[in-house]
Amino acid sequence: MLLIPIAEKHGPYCRETAAKLKEAGLRVEIADTNNTLNKKIRNGQGRKIPYLLVAGDQEIEKASVNVRPYGSQDQTVMAVGAFIEKCRKQIGEHR
Repeated sequence: MLLIPIAEKHGPYCRETAAKLKEAGLRVEIADTNNTLNKKIRNGQGRKIPYLLVAGDQEIEKASVNVRPYGSQDQTVMAVGAFIEKCRKQIGEHR
């Protein structure tokens, strides 16, 4: 999955969230380039990354992430813990 900070100031929250995801056994990468938000999202979609997680002020306030599944226009705001559980459940179903 790709974790995308909306602005540079959201980087620390993204690093903290990425650490939680890695601790849970999930592969995550942070898009900390100087590209615009839209370009970061397009790049992630082009790489066919299963989940794009966007984090900004609202997500920091609620300790959540905006989840964008690959191949879908749907966006869902989920608590980080709830997203980890969702991923664990999906991984368990594939085994």
